[in-house]
Amino acid sequence: MPDVPHILLVEDNPAYARLTELTLDEGFAGAVRVTHVQTMGDALRTLADEDAARPDVLVVDLGLPDAQGIQVIVQLHAAGAPPVVVLSGLEGDGLWASLKDAGAAAHVLKGREYEDLAAAITSAIAGGEADGRPGQGPATSWR
Repeated sequence: MPDVPHILLVEDNPAYARLTELTLDEGFAGAVRVTHVQTMGDALRTLADEDAARPDVLVVDLGLPDAQGIQVIVQLHAAGAPPVVVLSGLEGDGLWASLKDAGAAAHVLKGREYEDLAAAITSAIAGGEADGRPGQGPATSWR
């Protein structure tokens, strides 16, 4: 894992974006770099910018103004994105399996599992993935 992970946060809600940035700062003891964008278009432009530092991982919401649901993951992988951690309020039977099939490294529930976010990101950067659905145990359930 890099000394200071670079995270591209794709979140359209400013309040959730700020909460996520604060959570990441705390989870990585201040040793984290977060670049925040609000749309899929902005994320794709950031990834395509050869002059910009490439992020180590993406943390994305599934409800963006210009992309929704599994299509968020599909579009990011088509663009050659690094590992994707989904941070979303969505949950339900089969969602984790669908996200995993689309290429997501982890799914963390917004507002309920923020303590798991740093562990999920660390695992994604290291090439691992979640053992199961969100809510299936503490941060140690991420491998």
